[in-house]
Amino acid sequence: MSDQSLALILQLKQSFIDEGVQINAPASQEEVAAFEKKYAVQLPMILRHYFLEFNGTGQGNFGDNGFAFFSLDEIRLVREIMRETEPDKDAYPNCYVFSDVLCWCWGYAVQLDDEGINGLVFQVSGTQPPPRLISTSFRAFIEDYLKDCHILI
Repeated sequence: MSDQSLALILQLKQSFIDEGVQINAPASQEEVAAFEKKYAVQLPMILRHYFLEFNGTGQGNFGDNGFAFFSLDEIRLVREIMRETEPDKDAYPNCYVFSDVLCWCWGYAVQLDDEGINGLVFQVSGTQPPPRLISTSFRAFIEDYLKDCHILI
């Protein structure tokens, strides 16, 4: 499973490179451990590979399809980034925003836990309760993104 996760993340990385999208320097093992400690979570192996291989593209750094993938430093709990007045601010327990489309038309958040289970992925807009389930896992989200990112919209 780990080799498959790594292969999928390397494919995602290459798709960004092929599109001319700037990618970040990889996160370190220490940075990943600090994130896990700060939020009391364990990253699924595929997310660990994501951060350790290229650490996203960064907010606002998106290619032709409009998706940006965040670095470990940019990932936040949904409730940390939404304004108090947004109706679905607390509708995403343990969900961390890892991507947005066209400078926050909406975002995507993965649900994490302390066991490293490959959590559900939700679309986050701040205006559409209840949460919209997009994928059953981060892996499924990446597979759909690589196949045809428009199905995630």
